[in-house]
Amino acid sequence: MDLNKLPFVVQPKAKPVMHRYGSEASGLMEIPVKGYLTTGEKSFVQQAMSAEESTVAIIALARQVATEYNVSLEVAYSEVLVVLGGRAPDAENALNHREMQIKFNKELSAILTALSMNADKEKMVAAIAMLRYRVNPTIEFEDVMTMHPDLIDGLYKVYLAEQKGDMSILEKTEEGKAESLENIEKKPSRRRKTTEPQE
Repeated sequence: MDLNKLPFVVQPKAKPVMHRYGSEASGLMEIPVKGYLTTGEKSFVQQAMSAEESTVAIIALARQVATEYNVSLEVAYSEVLVVLGGRAPDAENALNHREMQIKFNKELSAILTALSMNADKEKMVAAIAMLRYRVNPTIEFEDVMTMHPDLIDGLYKVYLAEQKGDMSILEKTEEGKAESLENIEKKPSRRRKTTEPQE
């Protein structure tokens, strides 16, 4: 994006830098690190993850709990998350969690399985978002499915760091490997062979 097109009174301080990720086994790639996720990147991941089976199953179970214990859907949803281990119990609204585990064992087991699968999918979706918005807009799910796991892990670490606004990921880049995009653009292309004029 050309920052000159935007009406900045003061230009942003941080310039994107290139971060290398991967391993000897997977090969090394580079991706720009900005210190934040763009709206497009956030939206892409949120939309891809919003209709997950686990979310639908948690809401369905919350409805059953609400009916069984005669509580509101909000309280039931919160209590289901407590039983799943995703939230601290609320002493005011706490239901009998042990009883819930026994009574809804089948539903809870199915949700936990779906959640573990979601974690893998989130990693893949985040990798696609990073590549599509920062490297190549034509990247598809199938392209990422064939990538080495080390590359997926590297992209996911970049995604999580950008989500937190944490630039410390660049400290893990070997000295001299993190480079300003501005400097990279000034360099002649490595693909272009230059020959000295012969006298």
